[in-house]
Amino acid sequence: ISANECELDDLCPAIDTIDEEEFEEKCLIILKILEELKLNINE
Repeated sequence: ISANECELDDLCPAIDTIDEEEFEEKCLIILKILEELKLNINE
């Protein structure tokens, strides 16, 4: 996955400072947290 494929690349660390695998992992964690927050708001 590339930086621009992540919806939240602004919130993710700069791609050149870490390896791509770590970037993807952090991106997915942020997306997951935001999904959970959205679900909580909708309830």
